[in-house]
This record gives sequence, structure tokens and C-alpha cells, in this order.
Amino acid sequence: MHTELQDDLVTALEAFLLSRQGEISEQELLHHLKAFFPEPRSLAVDSLLFQQHFILYHHLFVLQAQWQQEQVALLHIGYAKVMVYTVTSLPDNAVALWQEQQEKAAYYLDWQNMRAMTDDKLQSLLNEFWKKLELHQQNKALDTGFCSRNGS
Repeated sequence: MHTELQDDLVTALEAFLLSRQGEISEQELLHHLKAFFPEPRSLAVDSLLFQQHFILYHHLFVLQAQWQQEQVALLHIGYAKVMVYTVTSLPDNAVALWQEQQEKAAYYLDWQNMRAMTDDKLQSLLNEFWKKLELHQQNKALDTGFCSRNGS
């Protein structure tokens, strides 16, 4: 991605996040910033979606580091959503929220990780994601069932 285009993307991303604040889904971000992302051509849909996701998250983590340094706001980056906390509404665990994301930030800030993604690796990651999501939903259902049986 060209540096000028990257700067434009970060500027547009920052303006949108600061205008909205609170929780914003990845899908909403991609829709709002669609002019910055490649159109489907010969790539498989999963590969294209991964590239869009990676590019978006790369720039989210660039912005997160910039905001951290300039003390603009806290950008907490989840797997399918982001949360913007203004300086006046920082949660008590703001430092911990930022620190817990540094391993994920290192992954997304390295363009080589996007370039190295093959269809087989991507399929393996997607399979792992769906298994974890299913397990999470099962655990959530168990927790809900336990609370309702105990009158909580």
C-alpha cells in the first residue's frame, strides 16, 4: 500500500472513530472506508476478506500507537469490533487494555504476515476461529443455564 494512501486511510479512520466513539464493528469500518480497499477480482473471497481485515487492522494499530503516544484516546481493538475511549472516559484498566494488545499489534504491524498468508494457512485459521467461537458460545450457554437454574 502506497504511503500517501496509507496516510489518507489513517486520516479517514481517525476522523470516523473520533466522530463516533464507543463501540464500532469491523464491518461498519470496512463499509465506511470501502474506497481504500481492493475490489474483488481473481482472488478467492476468503483471501480478499483476509487482506481487507489485515489492512484495516494494520492501520487501527498504527492509530492506536499514535493515540497512545499523543494521549488522544484509547483504541481497544477486538476481533470484530473496536472501542474508542476518550481521554475523559478512560476505563480504570486502560493501561492493561492497551498492554494486552501488544502481541496482536506486532502481528498486524508486520506486512510480511499478510504477504505470507496462503489459502491453506487461511483455511486453517478460519477453522480454528470457528472452533473457538463455537466453544465460546457453548461456555456462554452453560454459564447462562447455570445462573438461571440457581435463581441468579
